[in-house]
Amino acid sequence: MLIGVDAGCLGVKDERLKTGVFRLSYNLLLELSLSDKENDYLLYSFYPLETKYLSELGERFKNIVISPPKGFLTIRLPLEFLRRKPDIFLALGQAIPPYHPFKTLGFIYDIAFERSPEDYGSGYKKISVNTRNLVKSADKIITISKSSALDISRFYRIKEEKLKVLYPGTDRKTFKNTGKTYKSKKPYFLFVGSLKKTKNVPRIIEAFHLFLSEESADVNFILAGSHYWMDRDIEKIVKEFNLEERVIMRGMVDDKELAELYRGAVALVTPAKSEGFGLPIMEAFATGCPVITSRTGAMGEIAEGNAIIVDPDETDKIAEAMKKIFNDKKLRHSLMSKGLVKAVTFTWRRFAEGVYEEMEKLRK
Repeated sequence: MLIGVDAGCLGVKDERLKTGVFRLSYNLLLELSLSDKENDYLLYSFYPLETKYLSELGERFKNIVISPPKGFLTIRLPLEFLRRKPDIFLALGQAIPPYHPFKTLGFIYDIAFERSPEDYGSGYKKISVNTRNLVKSADKIITISKSSALDISRFYRIKEEKLKVLYPGTDRKTFKNTGKTYKSKKPYFLFVGSLKKTKNVPRIIEAFHLFLSEESADVNFILAGSHYWMDRDIEKIVKEFNLEERVIMRGMVDDKELAELYRGAVALVTPAKSEGFGLPIMEAFATGCPVITSRTGAMGEIAEGNAIIVDPDETDKIAEAMKKIFNDKKLRHSLMSKGLVKAVTFTWRRFAEGVYEEMEKLRK
């Protein structure tokens, strides 16, 4: 069987775009290359994929570069399908070409853009239209949490049997609780993720300021992640509270350094407004890093009972959680232990096996 894959997200040139969807797609295809010995894969992208990555995938995975990027989805992919049609298409980019003469397995990660379109600016219309088309045309849709499945079902009014929930995983070789820790002269709290509006970073920094004023502790806050969709309110609030020396923006870091950051942190603080899954939470669990998060979106679903849960809109509650975890060593160790146990259940292999099962169902 020939599997076509929208691998556009894997061919990005800007490192800041190698975030959640990139990580999921990257690991999914790696796992499929190890487990699927029958099918061949065509990876469609508008820029060439890294040679090293293609080498890891093996000879059954071919990169089809379709350029220029303009019209990739609407014109160039359909023309490629006329030349060579796959049997099944994996729509990893949360979009489907208008011409798709095959069974399609769609991927929708979350629909936070429908709840707060103002946070997505000019990109809202495109992602909204693409997602609606995918919902309408895909034969099956994979999403990454029960919370997202419920949102998708209610908002687009589709039957739940069209949806399949498959949880992403973590790279257990890298994200583990043994190994080097990040070298820092001061204790630090940590945020990991894109610094966009939905992540609630200004509120987190405000809570950190409140924590410092009440604790008089010599502590830093490290932000690690992409600033491609930078929430400008972050810089404003850092300046407002004179935290330029306390809030450290590390930008994008590789997985090795990221694991070291998790292992050395007092806690990961990530009470976002919404998350389709929350990969940083699971990475933190796997590395033995305590977590402060919220119950919104999928975060409560994966973290309840294993983290401190707060209201993302209540600055004082976030600060209180930071004080509690900073001062209570017993609590910190308890959360570390619970997180390690929880992380074992989320693997990329299990995620890939679920995707493969759905492809097999579509073939029949």
